[in-house]
Amino acid sequence: DASATALFDTAKRDWAFGIIKKFGLPEEIFPVCKESMEVAGTVTRQCHEECGLKEGIPVVYGSGDQMAQSIGNGVFREGEVISNIGTGGQISAYIKEAKYDRELRTHTFCHALDKAYTIYGATLCSGMSLNWLKNKVLGIEDFNSMSHMAQEIDPGCRGLIFLPYLSGERTPHMNPSAKGMFFGLSLCQDRRYLTRAVMEGVTFSLRDSLTIFEELGIQCETVIASGGGSHSDVWLQIQADVFNKKVKVCEVDEQACLGACILAGTGCGIFNSIEEAAHRFVSFREKVYEPIPEHVGLYEKQYRVFRELYVANERFMI
Repeated sequence: DASATALFDTAKRDWAFGIIKKFGLPEEIFPVCKESMEVAGTVTRQCHEECGLKEGIPVVYGSGDQMAQSIGNGVFREGEVISNIGTGGQISAYIKEAKYDRELRTHTFCHALDKAYTIYGATLCSGMSLNWLKNKVLGIEDFNSMSHMAQEIDPGCRGLIFLPYLSGERTPHMNPSAKGMFFGLSLCQDRRYLTRAVMEGVTFSLRDSLTIFEELGIQCETVIASGGGSHSDVWLQIQADVFNKKVKVCEVDEQACLGACILAGTGCGIFNSIEEAAHRFVSFREKVYEPIPEHVGLYEKQYRVFRELYVANERFMI
């Protein structure tokens, strides 16, 4: 959590007291920072009386959501990247040494284990874009019907492209004034095209983060999909095609909660290591989504248009 304050030296894993002093903030308000699996203390008698938890249970420091999700997805080595599509969306990776995007488009936080790091990019309106379309435009009751509609449409939506900047955007633009857009509408398109275009546009936005990772030399061999988007076959295939990577899905839905449990169990000595616990509790669906070459080529062209659309229209986004 300290990593998110902009007052923490993530490379040294301690408060940036030089910056804190320049701002005139009292150093005594900044607590000692510990690693995620260290034991902070035990459940007190007062806590036992108020909550019913047994007195003396060890309490570990824990971690932020992205780090816990990484462990819950079994990602604690380099080469795998997590694509999370929930209300917002994130592309995150485990890295052994701290790496920073000099253009400040991504975030580098201390990881929960091995004194490693999590680097991630975030998009504000991923699943929320589809929810907006469902509730405020189409008046459809459930997401399953939207997945079926999207499945009926060929990749590329006949040139229809969606920019999912409905509430501004973080990675890569860091622009609270960014606006959403449908581009390429024609009479031949209907609600099915709109639905698939939203799925594709959100995935293009997530690819922006993956592109930055590649610029930083971060390896990506496989993508692990999570969040609500991982329940849609068509969206999973879109991710495989847009990223041009194999995509697999964890069996457990709440990966961050599982990761927090694994951290606690390992920190308290129930498990000998994170790897032992992950081997026991983390499993993946049998189906792996492979990129389809002809789709990859099509999406490569559309992704370039997607990026140019923002550049061409940024001055109007006020």
